[in-house]
Amino acid sequence: MKQGLIVATMLLTDAGFWNIYIGAKPAPNACHHLHVITDFIWLFLILYQLHLIEHKRHADYKRVGLAVLFVAPLIFRRHC
Repeated sequence: MKQGLIVATMLLTDAGFWNIYIGAKPAPNACHHLHVITDFIWLFLILYQLHLIEHKRHADYKRVGLAVLFVAPLIFRRHC
C-alpha cells in the first residue's frame, strides 16, 4: 500500500512537469531540470527506505534516511 502511494506521487509529479517538458510550448530551464532530478531522487530514496525496513535492514534504513534529509531541501530551493 505504501509503495503504491509513492508510485502514485511519482505519476502525479510526471503530470506536474508535463507542460514544461512535453506540452504545447516546452521550455524547461536549468531550475526545472534540477527540481525534477532532486524530486525523483527524493521519492526513490523514500521508496528504497520502505524496501529496507520491510527486509529489516535498519542500519541501512537510517543511512538512507539521512540522504533523504539532505535531498529534501534541494527540492524546495527557490533560486538556481
